[in-house]
Amino acid sequence: MREAKARYGDELLSLPNVHGIGIGYRQVDGVRTGELAIVVHVHHKLAREQLAPDTVVPARLSFFSRQEGKEVTVLTDVRQAVPPTPEVACRPCPANFGARVRPVPG
Repeated sequence: MREAKARYGDELLSLPNVHGIGIGYRQVDGVRTGELAIVVHVHHKLAREQLAPDTVVPARLSFFSRQEGKEVTVLTDVRQAVPPTPEVACRPCPANFGARVRPVPG
């Protein structure tokens, strides 16, 4: 999975409406299937018919895996998700009184 994410990550992120990718379990109608997939996070999930052919996330990604030494096919899952936003600004301003961003303990 990591190899597929590394290989196709930039290509998937360049698609309009896509704001993130990850690895997770595929979901069908909100129910987890148990199948690992490349999860593609989009601002608004649209029907395939509403998208231009060159902007559709493929249902499967196939490539020759150097790790496994054979042709590999992985599933994709498109999910609508709000992009993450920071809770405070990362630069000093009157709103955060010059707060510093620090690593999470642990």
